[in-house]
Amino acid sequence: MADNSGVTHSYTSQVINLPIEKVYDFVTVPTNWIKLQLGTWKVHGPGGEDDMEAVTRSMKPGEHFLEYMRVPNRFDFVGDWEVTVAERPHKWGFISRAWHGTSLPTVIEAIYTLEKIDDNTTRWSRHRTNTLRPGMQHSVDFLADKNDLEDEYQRIVKAYMEKGEPRETPHNPTEPHPRGWLDTLPVDKC
Repeated sequence: MADNSGVTHSYTSQVINLPIEKVYDFVTVPTNWIKLQLGTWKVHGPGGEDDMEAVTRSMKPGEHFLEYMRVPNRFDFVGDWEVTVAERPHKWGFISRAWHGTSLPTVIEAIYTLEKIDDNTTRWSRHRTNTLRPGMQHSVDFLADKNDLEDEYQRIVKAYMEKGEPRETPHNPTEPHPRGWLDTLPVDKC
């Protein structure tokens, strides 16, 4: 959904048949995203490729992580994210601080909201806001007005958490780039 200010929104939601704490502890740990076999193929902290401490646990406000994302024929870049909110087990969010490789025209913010339906059922909602950066155009915004990646992400998280099933056909069956690739990419601060 777009408005006249150059801002787009995506709202998605999924009911997961697990306790709220278990869902929160999975979706707020970036290394878990790799297990889903979607576009994320590597994550680490700001200290380099061996900086794994923060990304293997629920991250806290102010902490940064780098997410390597690739979906063939669609995008291939690294996002530098900062956690903006962490209110266990109900809310977690992050915002883009820089793009490595492809320079996206937007600042992206994602907020996860978790609602306890009962002891073993949780509604997990995602609200993504893309804010057009000054002087940029939406022509490169691979997420503008699309929910397909968001919907797929939530469906796969549900399947993985409830049944241990990742995406059937991984987007990246092997790492698409060698160690050190990040150092070769231009950086664009948001």
